[in-house]
Amino acid sequence: MIHALRDVIKHTPDLLSVRWKREGFISDSAARSKGKETPINLLGFKDGTANPASHDSALMDKVVWVTADQDEPAWTVGGSYQAARIIQFHVEFWDRTPLKEQQTIFGRDKHTGVPLGMKNEHDTPDYSKDPNGEVIALDSYIRLANPRTPETQSSLMMRRGYSYSLGVTNAGQLDMGLLFVCYQHDLEKGFLTVQKRLNGEALEEYVKPIGGGYFFVLPGVVDEKHYLGESLLQA
Repeated sequence: MIHALRDVIKHTPDLLSVRWKREGFISDSAARSKGKETPINLLGFKDGTANPASHDSALMDKVVWVTADQDEPAWTVGGSYQAARIIQFHVEFWDRTPLKEQQTIFGRDKHTGVPLGMKNEHDTPDYSKDPNGEVIALDSYIRLANPRTPETQSSLMMRRGYSYSLGVTNAGQLDMGLLFVCYQHDLEKGFLTVQKRLNGEALEEYVKPIGGGYFFVLPGVVDEKHYLGESLLQA
């Protein structure tokens, strides 16, 4: 990717300029698995288990890509709205938190990523059978982020998390966290709605958003006869 970025910069000096950049990485085992293994963030938990299936084209059209039947400009069709967040972790505080409490906060087993009370990482929790949060706490991350009800399916999104580590802060604390990026066909239905649900989650005292923004990812290029941004520039 870094070479692709440099190539773009080299060929577009009068058209484009880099506004900001932050380096991120994923766990070695996940990188080697080429998408078969869920990455682990710097809090020690798997990150991205509940992503919608990227190989399901119909689902991607419903969740990620802007489609022609939406009330959006024609040049956006085939693109996606991106939300990016730089989230700093209070890792010293987190590391002093007992394992059981950490797992309650996330709603998953720390080692396997399995939802509490279930057997496999990708098992779907049935919250109707746990209305009082005795197995998976009501304010756990996975329960608030995705309640798994028919009414909340419209807020699904494709997320990617990349860890970062930048030494220490001016206060002498480890400067570590997550570069969170997600894609959806509608920001209000996706990222913004999920953030409202997460307000008050148990994880809040361990994390701090310190940057980010909202962007639009242009539709891809069909073949060599077309170019990136063609639909926008010709609109």
